[in-house]
Amino acid sequence: MKTLAVILFASLVLAGCGDQCDPNTFAAHCDGNKAVICPQPGPDQIVPNHSSTIDCGSGACVLSGGAAFCALASTPDTTCDGGSSSACDSATSETFCNRGFATSRFTCLSCSANDAGAADCHGGPASTCTANAECAPGLGCSSSGFCEGVDAG
Repeated sequence: MKTLAVILFASLVLAGCGDQCDPNTFAAHCDGNKAVICPQPGPDQIVPNHSSTIDCGSGACVLSGGAAFCALASTPDTTCDGGSSSACDSATSETFCNRGFATSRFTCLSCSANDAGAADCHGGPASTCTANAECAPGLGCSSSGFCEGVDAG
């Protein structure tokens, strides 16, 4: 009986280790429409890393340059021009990019390139504000002074 308990305990411990990973050797991949990654540990992390699965929902899992991530579509977006920063795709819209793929898009009051060439989405999500009129349609100025899409006011 004692032997059975030891075997059962060892099986449970080993089964829990199955998702441990090393970010230097783990091959990120797509499992259907889910991105499977091994996150980089924080500087103070002393516990093992565990792989993480991210459901891409209505988007698409993309594997590019050895990285797996969720994008809006499975093909590169011309707005991104092959890069990984944000870009204005119109005078009132900002697109965030990863390796040339659009990962998110936000409405702004105005979008312009900053000195570094990245997009500045004025009045978009997380923009500072003092009144609702300073936020894009669908957003409001929260009590914390940022444009948000949840009961801001």
